[in-house]
Amino acid sequence: MRARSNFYAAARLGLEAEVHWLDWKQLRIDQLILQQLLPKARRGLALLGVDRTESDHWLGIIEARVKTKMNGAAWQRAWVARHGRDMAALSLAYLERQESGLPVHEWGF
Repeated sequence: MRARSNFYAAARLGLEAEVHWLDWKQLRIDQLILQQLLPKARRGLALLGVDRTESDHWLGIIEARVKTKMNGAAWQRAWVARHGRDMAALSLAYLERQESGLPVHEWGF
């Protein structure tokens, strides 16, 4: 039951959602990611022998996205707020930025 409520909370509220975690404490997803999941991922990748530079790069992208609260859906909502509901233009803008190779938290509007 907890997994179901966590899933729907995350779907509705994204990083702002509060979920029940393994210790049954309720916490926001952004804090769960930053304080628990990313450190565990770093340790696990190190134990697997993944190069530190590589793991820092990819986990750093996740960390920056969480800290800026910017993912694909958030970027799209912000773009629509600034430019209006032209979905063709939104799709083109999204594609152009995606093809830049930059992570979404570094995209402009």
